[in-house]
Amino acid sequence: MILDDVRQWLNQNLQVWARAQGLEALPDYSLEEPPPGIEADFACNLALVLAKPLRKSPRLLAQELQKALPVPSLLVESTSIAGAGFVNLKLKSTRWQEEIGTILATKELYGQQRDKHHQKF
Repeated sequence: MILDDVRQWLNQNLQVWARAQGLEALPDYSLEEPPPGIEADFACNLALVLAKPLRKSPRLLAQELQKALPVPSLLVESTSIAGAGFVNLKLKSTRWQEEIGTILATKELYGQQRDKHHQKF
């Protein structure tokens, strides 16, 4: 699913940055729908989550995270920063087209677990 792909992309691309900050791993964070008027597909609150433990402003952390992300990529077209420190992600239209194809091919099974390994369509 597309949300899983976005989370995996973020985790892979921010591992080196996280280690440089003294973190063993990234903490739990959310990917949400951005508020109206923000031209993005997902808003990530990772900078807000890390602000207190890293003792940095969320906005500064959002800028650091944005710089650590390889954009454009096969998945993400662009990034932006909004509000107190949300990193917004705009996905490539080709990735949305792939997801629509998957939805149409799997119909009501889309998003359900396929097997004991919890793989999703």
